[in-house]
Order: sequence, then C-alpha cells, then structure tokens
Amino acid sequence: MVARMRTIGETYNYIKEQDSETSITPFALRRMVLSGVIPSVRSGKKFLIDIDLINESLHKTIKQPEPECGVMRKLPERIR
Repeated sequence: MVARMRTIGETYNYIKEQDSETSITPFALRRMVLSGVIPSVRSGKKFLIDIDLINESLHKTIKQPEPECGVMRKLPERIR
C-alpha cells in the first residue's frame, strides 16, 4: 500500500471536495498539523499529510461529551 501524501493546501482542497460545507480552514488545518493532532512528515519547508489517514485523525480529535444522567454539574467559580 502506497501512502498518498499531500501538502497542507492539497489536503485542504481534498477535505473541501469531500465536504463543501466544512468549517475547517487552511489555517486551522495547519495548526492541527503543527500541534501534532494530524500526523505529518516534514519535507524541507513543507509538511506532508497522508490523506488516507486524515478522516481517522479528525475523528479522534472530536470528543463527544458523555451524557451524565442523575448527576448535578458544578457551577464555575465566578457564578458561585
């Protein structure tokens, strides 16, 4: 299996093709790459992203809160 490596700009275009109404911006994608949320490889000045792993990486960053039934939530300090 050959990795399909793309630059940040090409990866953004790929995401935009898959979902034309995406809220992800090129700047947000770059921040996710620089912070390590999306795995990448540096080649010179460019970061290369395996687009086959992009959906998996993005799904890992989205954390759904688990519903708490029967538990009272704490109020922030400034409200008390």
